[in-house]
Amino acid sequence: MKKLLVTLICFVVILMATAYASLDPSNSDLWQYTNFVTTPQTSGVHIVSDVRHIFGGNLSSVEPTGTLFKDFMPAGTVHNVSWQTTTDQTIRSIGFFANHDGSAAARGVSRFTLYAEDLDNGNTEVKLYEVFPSDPYGDTPGNNAGDSWLSLESDIATPVRANKYRAEFVQFGEFAQGTASGPRIHELDAYSTFLDGNGGNDEECGNGILESPEECDDGSDNGVHCIPGYNQACNFCTSECQLVPVEAPVCGDSIIAGIPGDMR
Repeated sequence: MKKLLVTLICFVVILMATAYASLDPSNSDLWQYTNFVTTPQTSGVHIVSDVRHIFGGNLSSVEPTGTLFKDFMPAGTVHNVSWQTTTDQTIRSIGFFANHDGSAAARGVSRFTLYAEDLDNGNTEVKLYEVFPSDPYGDTPGNNAGDSWLSLESDIATPVRANKYRAEFVQFGEFAQGTASGPRIHELDAYSTFLDGNGGNDEECGNGILESPEECDDGSDNGVHCIPGYNQACNFCTSECQLVPVEAPVCGDSIIAGIPGDMR
């Protein structure tokens, strides 16, 4: 009975979290979960939550715009998530969005750190960004004083080419009855340009690195048309780094094509 009561208390705390503020996360940045090799790996999230919410997902009925990390952990616990993108990227700026309940002791973090494996330095893991939020979050520079919401955008001081990343979230407070302690993270966004729109010296279509606003970049294969199989389709990347769908002819379309299976 005691276990059931604690579970019910935890569930009520989740549903009664503060109302959502007007943040500005993106659903078209480079870190969308649909662009990952596999589902991101974590140190553990709440049973009703989904880690893909951090990366543009909206996959559960409870707090679908954020991820809740697991409760019942002591203050200072380092929660983490790691992910791999399908293409190499040079991240030049990021967005980080989170909020806590009444104080940072409830679903807050005392530190956020972002790492990447530098492909041009033997896959060495390097620190891209780190911040130590205030309690409440709103007292962090650039936010609304006294508010429970954290909205940060920052340039990456030393961008690296990478496809594997890891983020750490250090839990602020202890778990107490009626209070949820696992951090609540809403979104992590990444961009190939700096905040002023500058893409750096190596931003160009054809360098094999997916950079905004490119839809694709296959390097030297840009502009090479794909040839779909009979009654199938494929996409090829143009010399302007835009995806173009190609559909194969089929029997009955009045077009004679030199594709096996399309004989008239």
